Amino acid sequence: MECVDRARGAWPRYALLPLCERAHVLRRMRREVLRRGDEIAQLVTQETGKPELEAFAHEVLVVAALLRYYERLMPRLLRPRRTDPGLLLHKRAYVTYEPLGVAAVISPWNYPFSLVGIPAVCALSAGNAIVVKPSEVTPRSGALFVEIARNALRAAGCEEAAQVLQGGGEAGAALVDAPPDIIAFVGSERTGTRIATAAAAHLTPCILELGANDAAIVCADADLERAARGVVWGAFSNCGQACVSIERAFVERTVYARFCELVVKETRALRRAIPPTRESDIGRMTFPPQVPIARRALADAVERGARVLCGGGGEGLALEPTVLADVPLDAVLHVSETFGPLLPLCPVESAEEGVALANRGPYGLNATVWTRDRRRARRLARLLESGSITVDDALVNLSVSSLPYGGVKHSGYGRLMGEEGLRAFTRTKSILEPRLRLPREPVWFPYAKRGPLVRGLLRRLLSR
Repeated sequence: MECVDRARGAWPRYALLPLCERAHVLRRMRREVLRRGDEIAQLVTQETGKPELEAFAHEVLVVAALLRYYERLMPRLLRPRRTDPGLLLHKRAYVTYEPLGVAAVISPWNYPFSLVGIPAVCALSAGNAIVVKPSEVTPRSGALFVEIARNALRAAGCEEAAQVLQGGGEAGAALVDAPPDIIAFVGSERTGTRIATAAAAHLTPCILELGANDAAIVCADADLERAARGVVWGAFSNCGQACVSIERAFVERTVYARFCELVVKETRALRRAIPPTRESDIGRMTFPPQVPIARRALADAVERGARVLCGGGGEGLALEPTVLADVPLDAVLHVSETFGPLLPLCPVESAEEGVALANRGPYGLNATVWTRDRRRARRLARLLESGSITVDDALVNLSVSSLPYGGVKHSGYGRLMGEEGLRAFTRTKSILEPRLRLPREPVWFPYAKRGPLVRGLLRRLLSR
């Protein structure tokens, strides 16, 4: 594939840059992202229909923050690391982190700049070339990120180390089969499974961030007004089209009725506009085929006995934020990802029961816990089977560049961001070299003369 070949041709020059020079590339990218932040946010709003403030905060600032994090810490995180040589006291052991080569970044339409930027920044920071395949639904936002990357790479003579590939599923399949040296995919479980299967034929490593059905656990001791505001924001920001959106809330029964009232009050106060204005809170759905999926999930819940507390209407891509009560556990809303502005509220006898219900599904990307008790929050966080937990807040995981991001179970594997996300795009190499130069190693032939001495010495060392 031509774009992969171009990236591979430019990669050695980029990979051999000193780490401080690589940090300069990241700095140039960060400054251009911030300088063009309004332009980026406006483009994202045009392509997705989300409010411009959301586009700026969740796309521009998230990418700029990650660039700054790696710009400052990458040289330390990737330098050779000394480690314990164990029994070989006369040796020196260390680990190096080397770039893999060409990283393919296949991204979705719901956050078309940041979900290109996050894996691409991780890959570039680790010294890889990138080929970005943005969603065909939002192609210009991903292309703009690559333009910014190429501008920053040009000063180092490595402009071709960033490439963009436009197209639909066929283009993505061709990119996987090229093959690259690592694949970072953010999207649906179905497509992620196909990518992992195709990548396995080439033994290409993958980082997959897939579907989710994220739960909120609302404890009786929570600040209910704050929890209601936070759950509404976590459920309806970007019209519910976030992998880390709150898709269901389990509320302790003693505060369930009051919490429902507060959530309905907050939801009814939301301002909707299409196209979004500076005053609006909610925009439109981005991907037309997603609308009937959300509508069917709503109808399924109502048919099974759920009550619509507010919302439920809307035409075309303008779905109303909808709050439901008493949604049965076998409803579609509980067993699959909806990706729309629907929030089921469910009573539970205890927070622990809510955790058990949250863990019962196949996904584990994100969860939130709402309580005033820090110890209880930490205990519930340990019990939740999820890649990320947020206490008394929602959606903000990706704003913390040092926290690794990714899921468990059917939500995928591998991590982006943080130390783990940087090193995920490297090849770990173990090196052992002599500290003392001996004419003969103790464990070399012949065994007869040294065997008893070596055996006794090693036994004594290991028994200490």
